[in-house]
Amino acid sequence: MEIRQLKYFVSVAETSSFSEASRRCFLSQSAISQQIRALEDELGTTLFLRNPHKVTMTESGEELLPLARQALKSFETCREHINNLHGMLCGQLNIGMSSFIEPYIRQAAIMMLKQYPNVRLNLMYLTTPELNRLLQNHELDVAFSINKANIDEGIESTPAMTFHLRAVMRSTHPLASLEKVKFEDLLNFSIVMPEIGSRVIKSVRRYLDVDIERLKTRVVVNDPNAALNLLHDTNFITFLPARYADNRPMIVAKEIEGLEMPLQSYAHWMQDICQKRSAEAFLKIIKEYSVPYCQSMGL
Repeated sequence: MEIRQLKYFVSVAETSSFSEASRRCFLSQSAISQQIRALEDELGTTLFLRNPHKVTMTESGEELLPLARQALKSFETCREHINNLHGMLCGQLNIGMSSFIEPYIRQAAIMMLKQYPNVRLNLMYLTTPELNRLLQNHELDVAFSINKANIDEGIESTPAMTFHLRAVMRSTHPLASLEKVKFEDLLNFSIVMPEIGSRVIKSVRRYLDVDIERLKTRVVVNDPNAALNLLHDTNFITFLPARYADNRPMIVAKEIEGLEMPLQSYAHWMQDICQKRSAEAFLKIIKEYSVPYCQSMGL
């Protein structure tokens, strides 16, 4: 039994597909199938039921899955300990983030790649529930979102960076000439609402003391770029960090009166594993580079 076979097994189990697992593992489908067959032969049992449309786990597969995940986690922990012993900073760093704060993480990622050329970054843009699930499955080393995780889920959270929420619209919008917009101004226009999380909604309500439900929400999207694309040919308004208006000449970001205070984002990791040195380095870059950079840019 080899670590790589367990990795391929977990990938097939999580995707219910040999083809999806092959893409995740950067290996051909036939190679994945061959390694799974070898694992089944060694264990003397069938792990998957295969048919042309779906792959399902057998009872043996269901029993093996948590053990395989634990073995992979232990293997990664061992490798990190040895790397730490030799003072190396290398390997892969799996980072998950809500797309809402992607521009801020991007700044840190660029600096990380410059400072640590032997570290490979795997960046994934996900919803908060997906971030929590992948953290708990130990598929992410660190995650960033605008919601604080529940401590009873075994997830540690620490403040990462602040950002300002803006009313974003096209430059020819009737409100674009205003220095600041009021909540009452926003009620006259259709809204593209990003999935910004319950914590941000609560913060907005606390600062503005307004009923968010009064807004004319016409579209809800989980991708800020999709929200921005909807603004170009309409008088719709969306709510995003100011950073998203950068390098978009037809888009402007306006302060919302009463919402001048910055909002907080968080970094998350699992409490039951040894944190990678590369994750520690990335968090340090966030603190010492990304946060000051964003503050200097008024973001």
